[in-house]
Amino acid sequence: MSPDDSRIDVLCATYNRSALLRGAIESVLAQTVRDWHLVIVSDASTDDTADVVAEYDDPRITFLECTPRRRPGGPRNVGLAASSAPLVAYLDDDDRWSPTHLAQVLARFDAGESWVVAAGTYVDDQGDVKVPAHILGSVWHPELQVLASLFEPSRVAHRRALLDRLGGWSEGQGINRDDWELWLRFTDDGQPVAIAGEATVRIRAGLTTMRHTDAYAADAHPIVLGRAGSARAARAALDELRSAPLRERFHELHRSSTRDWLAEILSSERAALPPGVTCQEALGEWDTLHAGPRPDGPQPLVDELVADGADIVHPVPCLTRAHGQRIERLLRHRDRRRLDLVADTAARHAV
Repeated sequence: MSPDDSRIDVLCATYNRSALLRGAIESVLAQTVRDWHLVIVSDASTDDTADVVAEYDDPRITFLECTPRRRPGGPRNVGLAASSAPLVAYLDDDDRWSPTHLAQVLARFDAGESWVVAAGTYVDDQGDVKVPAHILGSVWHPELQVLASLFEPSRVAHRRALLDRLGGWSEGQGINRDDWELWLRFTDDGQPVAIAGEATVRIRAGLTTMRHTDAYAADAHPIVLGRAGSARAARAALDELRSAPLRERFHELHRSSTRDWLAEILSSERAALPPGVTCQEALGEWDTLHAGPRPDGPQPLVDELVADGADIVHPVPCLTRAHGQRIERLLRHRDRRRLDLVADTAARHAV
């Protein structure tokens, strides 16, 4: 079978990970679906990546090298330009697919979907499960996509026509999370997500992956939540916000506000859930995960606040300034009670 007969192109960007790449290649070779084309693009690797790929004598595997990009979006665009199947899937060099992954994804395309996301299990560098697949890891709504990256590329497949209309992967220096940026473009275009059922992706979440390095750090949009009038008053307000009583109050507000928000968006027409899963089942998982007393360790929002001069500021990860402003508008609408608590505390300390 030649690449011209492929139903789906699998794009794998890689850089100096020849040992890990073997496992990714072999997980594609093990697919129950046979009409695929694997395009491996080396981002100017200096190890034996080319030799490793050459060991796999299969006409469905294409190896390309590009000039240094140091971002996955660039090699993925090279792979897109060198392939032509109507469907596109992504596989990072350190992730793995189960043998039925492509069959499950293609079944959703056969049903008319444009953008398909599979469930994933997260493993450490030794392959041991860190986070099993769960419902809330495979739900989608436009508001969720605005707030977070959501899906790793190895979980995603889509019709090539989306990129023909919306453009390829971003390569600009200002875009540090190119997958988040592309999925958000799909969302803003009105494309619904189809969630595949079974967990068919094993995602490596070790400390050496890009999501755990400075290269993946997003820009931050500073949301001013409270004005204390002086730097001293701002520091005092921040100390109170992090005290035990207010931490407990923040925890309760986070639990109740987030549940109310999820109940609204996951019951809407634009939400996507795994096949056969109801909104109530997703909320039941939320209740189970957040039952009991407040857990120890960092707490959302509270430990992200900073004193910036006389202001209490929440720096939110974002793609661009305009995206940060979208996040701010959404948080001021959906998380009003916690944000008001910050503003009221700062006002009490104002001079």
